[in-house]
Amino acid sequence: MAKKKVEEAKGGDPLGTGSVQQLALAEALRKVVPFAAGQHEYRESLKHVWFESQGGTLGITTSDGYRIAHASLEAGWPDGNWLLDGAACKQLSYAYSQGEVVVEIH
Repeated sequence: MAKKKVEEAKGGDPLGTGSVQQLALAEALRKVVPFAAGQHEYRESLKHVWFESQGGTLGITTSDGYRIAHASLEAGWPDGNWLLDGAACKQLSYAYSQGEVVVEIH
Protein backbone atom coordinates (compact mmCIF):
# COMPACT_ATOMS: atom_id res chain seq x y z
CA MET A 1 0.00 0.00 0.00
CA ALA A 2 1.18 3.51 -0.79
CA LYS A 3 1.55 5.67 2.30
CA LYS A 4 1.77 9.42 2.53
CA LYS A 5 2.13 11.65 5.55
CA VAL A 6 -0.19 14.62 6.13
CA GLU A 7 0.82 17.06 8.82
CA GLU A 8 -0.87 20.14 10.18
CA ALA A 9 1.33 23.20 9.71
CA LYS A 10 2.27 24.13 13.27
CA GLY A 11 4.79 21.30 13.83
CA GLY A 12 5.84 19.99 17.23
CA ASP A 13 5.20 16.60 18.76
CA PRO A 14 2.20 14.74 17.37
CA LEU A 15 -0.88 14.59 19.60
CA GLY A 16 -2.08 11.47 17.83
CA THR A 17 -1.56 9.28 14.79
CA GLY A 18 -4.09 7.48 12.65
CA SER A 19 -4.86 6.37 9.13
CA VAL A 20 -7.61 6.58 6.54
CA GLN A 21 -8.09 5.15 3.05
CA GLN A 22 -6.78 7.88 0.77
CA LEU A 23 -9.37 7.35 -1.98
CA ALA A 24 -12.27 7.55 0.52
CA LEU A 25 -10.83 10.74 2.04
CA ALA A 26 -10.42 12.34 -1.40
CA GLU A 27 -13.99 11.44 -2.39
CA ALA A 28 -15.40 12.84 0.87
CA LEU A 29 -13.43 16.07 0.43
CA ARG A 30 -14.63 16.45 -3.17
CA LYS A 31 -18.21 16.28 -1.87
CA VAL A 32 -17.87 18.99 0.79
CA VAL A 33 -15.09 21.39 -0.28
CA PRO A 34 -17.13 23.05 -3.08
CA PHE A 35 -19.49 24.31 -0.35
CA ALA A 36 -16.76 26.18 1.57
CA ALA A 37 -16.91 29.95 1.33
CA GLY A 38 -14.89 31.64 -1.40
CA GLN A 39 -11.93 33.99 -1.19
CA HIS A 40 -14.11 37.10 -0.87
CA GLU A 41 -15.95 35.89 2.24
CA TYR A 42 -15.10 38.07 5.24
CA ARG A 43 -15.87 35.33 7.82
CA GLU A 44 -12.59 33.40 8.01
CA SER A 45 -14.07 30.30 9.67
CA LEU A 46 -16.24 29.68 6.58
CA LYS A 47 -13.09 29.33 4.45
CA HIS A 48 -12.16 26.20 6.40
CA VAL A 49 -13.26 22.58 6.67
CA TRP A 50 -14.30 21.10 10.04
CA PHE A 51 -13.03 17.58 10.78
CA GLU A 52 -14.50 15.68 13.73
CA SER A 53 -13.40 12.18 14.64
CA GLN A 54 -15.08 9.98 17.21
CA GLY A 55 -15.20 6.21 17.64
CA GLY A 56 -13.68 5.35 14.26
CA THR A 57 -15.87 7.73 12.23
CA LEU A 58 -14.50 10.88 10.62
CA GLY A 59 -17.01 13.63 9.86
CA ILE A 60 -16.10 16.38 7.40
CA THR A 61 -18.29 19.50 7.34
CA THR A 62 -18.18 22.92 5.71
CA SER A 63 -20.52 25.79 4.93
CA ASP A 64 -20.67 28.94 2.83
CA GLY A 65 -23.04 30.66 5.24
CA TYR A 66 -26.15 29.58 3.30
CA ARG A 67 -25.61 25.86 2.66
CA ILE A 68 -23.92 23.15 4.68
CA ALA A 69 -22.21 20.02 3.36
CA HIS A 70 -21.26 16.96 5.39
CA ALA A 71 -19.62 13.62 4.62
CA SER A 72 -18.55 10.84 6.96
CA LEU A 73 -16.27 7.85 6.55
CA GLU A 74 -14.57 5.17 8.59
CA ALA A 75 -11.12 6.26 9.74
CA GLY A 76 -8.58 5.34 12.36
CA TRP A 77 -8.05 8.98 13.34
CA PRO A 78 -7.59 9.98 16.98
CA ASP A 79 -10.76 11.39 18.55
CA GLY A 80 -10.97 15.15 18.34
CA ASN A 81 -11.89 18.21 16.26
CA TRP A 82 -9.82 20.14 13.72
CA LEU A 83 -10.41 23.15 11.52
CA LEU A 84 -8.33 22.90 8.34
CA ASP A 85 -7.72 25.39 5.53
CA GLY A 86 -10.26 24.92 2.71
CA ALA A 87 -7.74 25.61 -0.06
CA ALA A 88 -5.38 22.93 1.27
CA CYS A 89 -8.29 20.47 1.54
CA LYS A 90 -9.18 21.20 -2.08
CA GLN A 91 -5.62 20.37 -3.18
CA LEU A 92 -5.67 17.21 -1.09
CA SER A 93 -8.93 16.09 -2.70
CA TYR A 94 -7.21 15.91 -6.10
CA ALA A 95 -3.82 14.52 -4.98
CA TYR A 96 -4.47 10.89 -4.13
CA SER A 97 -3.56 7.32 -4.97
CA GLN A 98 -4.63 3.89 -3.78
CA GLY A 99 -3.74 3.00 -0.19
CA GLU A 100 -3.75 4.59 3.24
CA VAL A 101 -2.84 8.06 4.44
CA VAL A 102 -0.95 8.12 7.72
CA VAL A 103 -2.08 11.16 9.71
CA GLU A 104 -0.16 12.93 12.49
CA ILE A 105 -2.13 15.54 14.44
CA HIS A 106 0.02 18.33 15.90
